[in-house]
Amino acid sequence: MYFTIDGEMLTEWEEEKALDYIFEDINEKLFEERFYKEKTKGRGGRKPDPNKKIKEKYIQHYYENYVSRDVGDQTKAEASRLIHEKLKKYKPKDWQGNIYASETIRKILKKIK
Repeated sequence: MYFTIDGEMLTEWEEEKALDYIFEDINEKLFEERFYKEKTKGRGGRKPDPNKKIKEKYIQHYYENYVSRDVGDQTKAEASRLIHEKLKKYKPKDWQGNIYASETIRKILKKIK
């Protein structure tokens, strides 16, 4: 038999109801502790590829060398072709994976102002 704060006795039905609420509360807390995840708004998804930045750095470096030579008509299409050939010959040590195609290099060069 359980008593309330006022000292009144609870009926069986009230007693069961009170126990249900107590256990429901405990189960809910345990569930939250085990399975609750903090919301990561704006921080979800994949992390950026560090190799991509390394590759873009090399392409930008070779493009700056190409522009500094100042040889007549300089187009980004021609620059991408020459950079592709240079990367094929002299692949950097920290370059992982295959060399980009000249079209991909041209897309990267379009981002560079």
